[in-house]
Amino acid sequence: MCRELTLSYDWSDVSVPAAARAHCHSQLTSLLPDADGRHALTYAADLVVSELVTNAVNAGSSRVEVHLGVHRDHLRVAVGDDAAGLPALQEAGPTDARGRGLAIVAALSRSWGVERSELGKHVWALLPIAAPLAALVPCSLGPLDMP
Repeated sequence: MCRELTLSYDWSDVSVPAAARAHCHSQLTSLLPDADGRHALTYAADLVVSELVTNAVNAGSSRVEVHLGVHRDHLRVAVGDDAAGLPALQEAGPTDARGRGLAIVAALSRSWGVERSELGKHVWALLPIAAPLAALVPCSLGPLDMP
């Protein structure tokens, strides 16, 4: 792993997805070189973080953790929560107000899945880093700085 960041929210409400998305975007923008592929990767990460954190909040989680791991050729996004149950990919109809989150995650990621954890579960996604950007990712660095 080149760089790793964990954000913990000891509450869960409608403000958490936006806060997590903004912080992750800021961290990735400052970490990744301004090269071909950075904008697309940060945009995809914004959507994945937003969808996974929103799912955790909607499932009734009382605590949410967001993990980012930058690797040479991919970004691993994982959201941990303590809500009961496991998420499942749904087929939302054109008039359904909900049910598209994991389909968006699946479309943007190389792969995704769910793992049980001490907290409850982690839903993760691997986002590919474009070759021109991956060649510039600094892998000798330690953990990302927290504010």
